[in-house]
Amino acid sequence: PDNWQVTHFGINSPNGVPTADPDKDGQDNAFEFMTGVDPTLSNSRFEVSIQAVGGTINVRFTPRLNDRVYGLSFSNTLVNWQSAGLTPVADGANGVFSFTPTSSTRQFYTVSVSLSPP
Repeated sequence: PDNWQVTHFGINSPNGVPTADPDKDGQDNAFEFMTGVDPTLSNSRFEVSIQAVGGTINVRFTPRLNDRVYGLSFSNTLVNWQSAGLTPVADGANGVFSFTPTSSTRQFYTVSVSLSPP
């Protein structure tokens, strides 16, 4: 949004276009807006980690914002993705999806982020 761009880059700065990555962290401005990180600081990043604790998988992400909706999807092949149908639990500035896998097959995970409906 324009107000986000002006706040971080001023008016009409080429650094503020959605595809720019002025902090050179590998995450473009559109992604950094959606995930709520600072596009001018390379150490301000959206991060996802996965931990196995006993028979439970914890997919943790940070930051977690109250005005965003987060989803978890999984795939055995990286081709066909399925929604896990889970809501993350807040853990401070983090969000955590916790579940017990129903299959012993290798799985890949992705976290999606969207704006909450008005």
